[in-house]
Amino acid sequence: MIVATVISGFEREAIRELEEITKDEVKTTYFRGLLLIKSKNPREKIKKIKEDDTKFLVRAIPIDYIGNIYSEDLERYFEDIAKKSCDLLKNKSFRVRCRRRGSHSFNSVDVEREVGRTIKNISGAKVDLVRPDLIVFVEIIQDKVYVGVCREEEIFYQKGRRLKRYDERPLNRAMRKLEEVFEIYEDWIPRKRVLDIGASPGGWTKALARYAEEVIAVDSAPLKPSIVKLPNVRFIQKRAEDLRLDEIGEIDMITNDVNLLHKESAGLTLKFRDCLVGGGRIIHTTKLAIVPGTDRFPVENIDLAVNEVEDMFSKSGLNIKDVLSLRSNTKNERTILAEK
Repeated sequence: MIVATVISGFEREAIRELEEITKDEVKTTYFRGLLLIKSKNPREKIKKIKEDDTKFLVRAIPIDYIGNIYSEDLERYFEDIAKKSCDLLKNKSFRVRCRRRGSHSFNSVDVEREVGRTIKNISGAKVDLVRPDLIVFVEIIQDKVYVGVCREEEIFYQKGRRLKRYDERPLNRAMRKLEEVFEIYEDWIPRKRVLDIGASPGGWTKALARYAEEVIAVDSAPLKPSIVKLPNVRFIQKRAEDLRLDEIGEIDMITNDVNLLHKESAGLTLKFRDCLVGGGRIIHTTKLAIVPGTDRFPVENIDLAVNEVEDMFSKSGLNIKDVLSLRSNTKNERTILAEK
């Protein structure tokens, strides 16, 4: 295994680049700019990476041990890391370097201090913070820990290039909805063709374009110019209601964050159901919107709206995977995940 840090926002390009060089599978994580290369010979693969001209990779560390975090027993957790590291140190001088991603009751300095102290007590190895023989890299990614004990020259590092994909800043809340979904269900990150219904001004299209081969963005309103220019975005500027299925073709995912009454929005998603491949997926925001020309909602609360949309989806042969109340949803929104 290799833990790879890449330029944030260019994960899709980095995956293609690294898979081409290493011939190994590269996986995303819950965190932007952080990938895992599933390699059985990490040091040999890092040598190959060094021989190539990588544009998106910043840092790569070979991993010798993968374990779990015992949040209820931190002493055991630190001891496990130390014992595995001792097997590789063989009385050489060392230092510990920790990078932590996720929410924990400890910080990186705690890990470096406790693991270093435990290694020294168990093995008698000497701590050298300036010129160690070996560095114990501890990469904590949420509930997993990845440990690599290596010489400085065995890791890959280059200063991150300043690359710019978009002219505008991220379209905050809309993008965060999708990113939250992908944090919860990593395997729902799209890789092929996606239809984004009600795409304007482009928040979801922009987020999807980071991963998918092609995003078909549909809306009668315009997209941000910089998003239209993305090479894997095809913008169809018309109402989704007027779009023919043969204009779309076969797709792997439908996304819908449109501002309509919940049944109307669900009807738009279902219009394109037959374009989905078998096992195709849907990410659909159900919104409790006010009935036009009135001051009332069509149903009493968001839960009733969700029930009606779930019923529409189920009757059309879709399987409901989950109903999420995301941090980025308003109090009158829920995100429904469904599969064909």
